[in-house]
Amino acid sequence: MTIITLIKELVEEVLDAEDKFFDDIRNFPEYEETVNQASQKFASRFLGSSLTAADEMIRQSGIRKKDYNIQRRDDRSLISTVGDISFTHTLFRNKQTGEYKYLLDELLKLPEHERLTTMAEAKILNEAEYTPISMPPNL
Repeated sequence: MTIITLIKELVEEVLDAEDKFFDDIRNFPEYEETVNQASQKFASRFLGSSLTAADEMIRQSGIRKKDYNIQRRDDRSLISTVGDISFTHTLFRNKQTGEYKYLLDELLKLPEHERLTTMAEAKILNEAEYTPISMPPNL
């Protein structure tokens, strides 16, 4: 998906929300939430599109072609601070060692089964640090 398409969808959603807001200005909280959700949706889709494009750059790289064969493309998703990021990454096989790896994941330093981005994980840990734990009265 191109950045132009993503921006067009964002603008349409925000302008639609604005029209609804001007129909009833008392619904500002709903308007704020709609704009926030549209922004986050744009950000997550943009990040996913960028990761897929980075994977394509790796696929086309002469350096990659020298050392690795393409095996298959797979979908992957990560939970981020702006929502779920979905992207496509390619599994490669090293021509000399026979080892399989996702070069994009390696460059991003993403462990194989990691589900959270570094930022999302940091936000969760930060929230946990500052959220008091309520103990039941009997303990």
